Amino acid sequence: MLWRYDSYIGLYIPLLRSSLSVWTGGNWQDTSRLPTGFEAHYDQVHAAARARGRKVLEFKVQDGWDPLCQFLGKEVPSEPFPHVNEGDFIARFHVIIFWVRLVGLAKKGLIWASPVVAVGAAWWYFG
Repeated sequence: MLWRYDSYIGLYIPLLRSSLSVWTGGNWQDTSRLPTGFEAHYDQVHAAARARGRKVLEFKVQDGWDPLCQFLGKEVPSEPFPHVNEGDFIARFHVIIFWVRLVGLAKKGLIWASPVVAVGAAWWYFG
């Protein structure tokens, strides 16, 4: 419900649901279907690449810069590889974003509700 009232989440949630719906065969809440959906997605990517005569990089972030730079024909940077998309980071990130946006909406709600509550309290008290 949060996504209906927040301009940031409002754009993100429909995209997330759409992606999950594709990967789960139409039931985005059934996470048990995700592995099969991911495999089908990877098969589609490989088929599309073959049809265009293109290579596909099977990349694992644990491998760092080397395979990525070799695939792209670029030099390996001197900076360490940013390991920010590993493990359950994305799941934790979504939870953090949800709570940050929820607190932001609560603050907006309080700003709008405070005058109404003040007028209502004054009316009740002096009424």
